[in-house]
Amino acid sequence: MEQEFNSPFDFFQAFGDYWEGQGWQKIGHQLEDLFTRLHSFLKSRRTPHMDVVLGLMKLDYFLGHKYKPRKILWEDPLQKDQWAGYMKTLAERPEDVRLPLREVGRRWKHIK
Repeated sequence: MEQEFNSPFDFFQAFGDYWEGQGWQKIGHQLEDLFTRLHSFLKSRRTPHMDVVLGLMKLDYFLGHKYKPRKILWEDPLQKDQWAGYMKTLAERPEDVRLPLREVGRRWKHIK
């Protein structure tokens, strides 16, 4: 986000303006709603590298919460059998999962 906004204040100001423009002032602030609204805001600004941004948003969500969301907050491009295979690998060899995160880090450095 450092590449998109001059300061945290600028981010919150822009997000607040977008929020009001959507008429969300009196709507509750459920975590799932915040996730989808932040995603909508960033897409509306044509934020580059949204795949990385969405991945980081998902990671942040799962690191900060011990429960699964009531509903899926994003479209899942994986088929059920692919997902099952990844989950089996994760359970059997969790050390293999770290490699993709390193790749995200490399991509993120390249973006900066």
